Amino acid sequence: GIMGISQGGGLTLAVAALDSRPVLAMAEVPYLCHFKRATDLAARGPYLEIADYLRRWPKQDEQVWRTLSYFDNMNLAPWIKCPVLMDVGLQDDICPPSSVYAAYNKIMAPKQMKVYPYHSHASVEDLWEEKYRWAHRYLMGMDTLPA
Repeated sequence: GIMGISQGGGLTLAVAALDSRPVLAMAEVPYLCHFKRATDLAARGPYLEIADYLRRWPKQDEQVWRTLSYFDNMNLAPWIKCPVLMDVGLQDDICPPSSVYAAYNKIMAPKQMKVYPYHSHASVEDLWEEKYRWAHRYLMGMDTLPA
């Protein structure tokens, strides 16, 4: 399986979409999802670099979004074939929850979303055991995703 947090979470989704080898994917607070929406909503973090660029070069708007669409996980998600466990912090101001859900909602493979209402953009160590237990149970031959 593959796992990543933030940019690593975004890369986890991309690898799961573009490579048939992963048997499961766990993406925590993933970046690289619905660039346009994230750029409109993010209060801090790397999506603001896109807004800064477009303020300086407004005529590039259409080209920027077209180029970013090639590696936006929202567009890659339908290609994911392995089971996916994602999580989202509803207070995340770096990777807005709606951008994460934009990718999640397009995954056709078995999937599960862990929602943390009071968390922002961070991995929570107390929750890692639960995620590893999910992966272990799935890899041990369960034919459905554990709850």
